[in-house]
Amino acid sequence: MVIQWSDEDGCFIVTLPEFDHAMTHGDTYAEAARMGQELIESFFIWYEQDGKPLPPPKILTPSIELAKREREREQSLNMPIRPRRRKAERGVLAESH
Repeated sequence: MVIQWSDEDGCFIVTLPEFDHAMTHGDTYAEAARMGQELIESFFIWYEQDGKPLPPPKILTPSIELAKREREREQSLNMPIRPRRRKAERGVLAESH
């Protein structure tokens, strides 16, 4: 289940890649997740009724373009983007020789 905010639709869009990219939505993230779960459960019932095996899970990897869009979105919302801290800043002490 993939949940993403849609500015165009003004809601969270749920996509189910394993089920021919079936979609549903919700006004909140929690509602979208619940709607996605209900749709998945419906597919389980339909596949069982039709005697069809469930599709294998898909492994999704984020694209570079998606990562770039997410970073731009964070910046447009003025969300602070935390730089990676060095080990010394995280409290990891370097060994001295």
